[in-house]
Amino acid sequence: DDDGKKKLYYKSPLINEPVSKINWSDLIEETKSIIKTNTNFRNYLLARIFLTANYPAISLYAIYTQNKFGFDLSEAGIFIIINVVTSGIGSFLAGWIGDRYGHKTGIMLSFFSYLAAVITALLATNMLFVYTIFVFLGFGLGSFMPSAMNLIYDFARDGDNKIYMALTDTCLAPFTLLSIIIIGSMSRVINAESILTGIGIFLVIGILFLIFRVKDPKHYLDNQSIAQIIS
Repeated sequence: DDDGKKKLYYKSPLINEPVSKINWSDLIEETKSIIKTNTNFRNYLLARIFLTANYPAISLYAIYTQNKFGFDLSEAGIFIIINVVTSGIGSFLAGWIGDRYGHKTGIMLSFFSYLAAVITALLATNMLFVYTIFVFLGFGLGSFMPSAMNLIYDFARDGDNKIYMALTDTCLAPFTLLSIIIIGSMSRVINAESILTGIGIFLVIGILFLIFRVKDPKHYLDNQSIAQIIS
């Protein structure tokens, strides 16, 4: 320019750049490869299928305890406050535990909290138990999302995490819907205690599957890499 100074120009990479198209054949092949070869991820999906039984319980607790104890509906505000506070604490704890010990441990905190909520509901004899149900429920809800999301990133590692996310949602969605429909239908003919017991059994199966059949992908892959270097 006139002052003898250089000017820097920035050209946006978004301008006049061709939009990349999805190669569906490659996408399908990669999806098949993940399902066939990634046994650890497949076991994780199987564990999560059993654990979808918990979703109907989230809305069942308030109805079940209100019918049992006949508390005033204004108590719902206290339940929400308990849920929000414990959800925040659970989210923080899950993140901290996940960073230190792996996100499988974080998600186990979530499902153990859900199981504790079911057991507390079945044993409930007064309002203190009812408040405790929502403490455990808040912990479960808060610790679930950060753990589940980070686990997907750990499973994907250097692969396409969007495919892993899509696979997880696609596999779990029909079972989530099915559990809600079945339990909603059964609630008309079976008492709530039996339904909660059934949900608890499915949660125990899912947790055991998660403990014994699913390896933490972060530590598991790190150990594999070390073993390959040594060999």
